[in-house]
Amino acid sequence: MKICVQGNKKTGKTTFIKNNYPKNVVGLITRRTRAGVIIGYMRDHKILKWKKCGKIVNNKMTAIIEVFENFGVEIINKLMKVKNKTIVIDEIGFLELQAPKYCAALKKLLNEKNDIIAALRNESNELIDYFKNNVNKIYLTDKIKK
Repeated sequence: MKICVQGNKKTGKTTFIKNNYPKNVVGLITRRTRAGVIIGYMRDHKILKWKKCGKIVNNKMTAIIEVFENFGVEIINKLMKVKNKTIVIDEIGFLELQAPKYCAALKKLLNEKNDIIAALRNESNELIDYFKNNVNKIYLTDKIKK
């Protein structure tokens, strides 16, 4: 099954995923930190390996494209080989749009046989809309109790 959880910042997307898929998951995770944004490989909600993929330039978050295109694609290729686990993608937003190879790899991953649950920012763009149009269920976090 392919599921998306969509909502604004701090509305419980990650909490929903952790509560409903606590074990036997692997995935791709992005997190905002004081230094910018990191991307990492995750197993059972623990980040095992990460790199900085976004930085603030002129008060605006900007992608470090080569990290998405190399490290991010490497993680996705690893996830495509996974069997019998749910794949978590937490989260898809706007930074990814600057990295076309990464976006293409995410779309390919969505079409694999594994179950996937993805957290989506509450906005519309080409990648978010692709995910929303190619999943079985969409949950909106403003409707979910934390």
